[in-house]
Amino acid sequence: MLSLLWSVFFVHVAIYLVNTIGASTIDNLLWLLYLKVPTSTSKKYREQNRLKREVVQLKRDMNNTSSQDEFAKWAKLRRKHDKTMEEYEAISTFDFRSQLRSIYWFGVWGLGNWLVQERERERERELTKACSTDKQLSSQKTSFDWGVKIVRWFGTSGLKFFLQFWYSKTPVFHLPEGWLPYYVAWVLSFPRAPMGSVSIQIWSNVCATAITTMAEVVTAVLLQRATAAAAPAAKKTQ
Repeated sequence: MLSLLWSVFFVHVAIYLVNTIGASTIDNLLWLLYLKVPTSTSKKYREQNRLKREVVQLKRDMNNTSSQDEFAKWAKLRRKHDKTMEEYEAISTFDFRSQLRSIYWFGVWGLGNWLVQERERERERELTKACSTDKQLSSQKTSFDWGVKIVRWFGTSGLKFFLQFWYSKTPVFHLPEGWLPYYVAWVLSFPRAPMGSVSIQIWSNVCATAITTMAEVVTAVLLQRATAAAAPAAKKTQ
């Protein structure tokens, strides 16, 4: 079983990593990892992303294609766009498309052009409506983030507070008898540990300070080495 000394130390390492990396960054990373798991949510997310990208691309291609000068190409893009939009929406709608195609292919250009404009307006409204389905995934992500925050808090700060409360009378380790003056020994055992020992509260503060200091030293050394390695290369380029 992991000793109390190392348990407190690793809890503070976890707290430092969370504070350094950033809680939001960790949440987003876990969300991306969660979407890699074969679940219904991840499947829906990937499918919606694929369909959404396809709809946007088809819409862009349609806007770049003249419905009068390149009608055959435009009609093909329209059919593919409509099919993809239906899959994206996953909602049964009135099938006006088959009637519109008939009019197109029979060459009733005047009525066809008017219907094209009407259909464009209708599809814009449908696209806005379809985009609202993203709110479901957004709601799921919000719930996921809250769950991650709760677990993260209980696994870091919550665990730290619990250990300090539960083991408030338990010495982390004992000091040699008579090694320190009375008042120093009293401070080290504060608030409830036996005299001559180090309390979990004091050890917790020592761990937090030591981890922060060690991280700053390592960062400074790495930056110094990187600067020293980059200096010769800069001189050569000059």
